[in-house]
Amino acid sequence: MTKKELPICAPEHNQELHRHGPVFHVMPSDDDFFEAAEIFRQLCDGTRLKILWLLAKGEICVCDIAETLGMSAPAVSHHLRSLRQMGFISYRRAGKAVNYSLARNPEGDRIRHMLLDAFDSTLGQEQRVQEFGQTEEMESSEI
Repeated sequence: MTKKELPICAPEHNQELHRHGPVFHVMPSDDDFFEAAEIFRQLCDGTRLKILWLLAKGEICVCDIAETLGMSAPAVSHHLRSLRQMGFISYRRAGKAVNYSLARNPEGDRIRHMLLDAFDSTLGQEQRVQEFGQTEEMESSEI
């Protein structure tokens, strides 16, 4: 589907069109909106946010996540499966154990930044570094 263009039609805007040429607001495609809605659907669950918070700190196994959150391992596994299908997390087998972490890809980075932004007002700089490690933004601001 092609991007939909919405012309600006208020009378005062029409004057701007003649002065500066055509101005259009371009909306993302329907597919883009569908994909964004699916991401938000996955993130609107408080349990999944808690799991992502734990995974942002580093690699952790299902049993430790379950114990930390006071949940059963199968319930945690259900949430992890959804997050993995979205590309937010990755896993590594270590014998019988399976360890999960935020994915080292654009999706995982986006989640890491969203968590930082969401909790920015409640966490100080030092605690953010402690919780999430040094981020690219922090490194570039130090240069």
